[in-house]
Amino acid sequence: MARSCCGALLAMCLSLLQCGVAGYCSLDKPGYTARVKYIREGFEKRLYVEEASGNLAEGSEICACKEGGELVCAFLEQVQSKPCNTDNIYYSHAAPFYLAHRGGCICYSGDFICAKEDFTKAFKRDEVPVAPPPLPGVYLFLGYSRKDFKILMEGRQEVSDRVPETEEEEELEVTSTVQQAVSHYTSNNNKTDCTISLKDQVGENYVLAATLDEFNDLRMKKNMSDTMKYQEKVECYEAVLNIADKINSRDVDMRSHVIMSMFKVAYAEVNVPPPPPTLPPDISSANTPIISFVYLLVFCLLLVFTRGR
Repeated sequence: MARSCCGALLAMCLSLLQCGVAGYCSLDKPGYTARVKYIREGFEKRLYVEEASGNLAEGSEICACKEGGELVCAFLEQVQSKPCNTDNIYYSHAAPFYLAHRGGCICYSGDFICAKEDFTKAFKRDEVPVAPPPLPGVYLFLGYSRKDFKILMEGRQEVSDRVPETEEEEELEVTSTVQQAVSHYTSNNNKTDCTISLKDQVGENYVLAATLDEFNDLRMKKNMSDTMKYQEKVECYEAVLNIADKINSRDVDMRSHVIMSMFKVAYAEVNVPPPPPTLPPDISSANTPIISFVYLLVFCLLLVFTRGR
């Protein structure tokens, strides 16, 4: 009886190994940088090949695991490596550059992409552009390439049935993806989970706010205390900063994530009041030198008095 049960269990295990893990597709592509072995059913991955030189091969591949464990892949063309030119400087493709109040920028296929939108467009040519004041709170600014986004979406339509069809669906997909990344970070770093919401989406830029739900009522009434605002920084800023750092460093996990791979530059920003004052300083410790001098003076007087007797 025991042997027959063991034999049946062994047969089931062998069947799983041959057909892949239930609910997943096996990805036998060891040459890819992401080192992905399985893709969860209903999900997609963007994959790159690393050449012997250490550089990534041109183009990428998007693979999706459909219902029933069917793996479908499509090749994504590489965007053209066009340079960016200014009046004084030439920037090669993927080269970083600096623009004030834009939160970091990069030249990408002939276009300058920054984490923050171009505020100068709101001014006339004869006007001096003035940067807007920082938004109050904790924010994640994201910049993406329309060219790469177009290639990515065309590839997703080939392999997946879950592709957003409207701008609202695209915004929801981005917001929920960043929310997952933030929740993963906070849960692994003993932080309170922060809610990610879309503040604005203009051109090639997303602005996402990170907040604590417990303060929502007071936030709506614009009655949050400075301590509450600082608490949101303590709980939320590290999470969005971690995402920005990974995007800017071209982290492998970010590049392989279908949604996050479209972002080329990011910037985390916090604008809250300074930390609340701590307990008042210990008066006794502040006056320690004076007290010590008094004790010494009393000791000397006693010594003189005793000798005099």
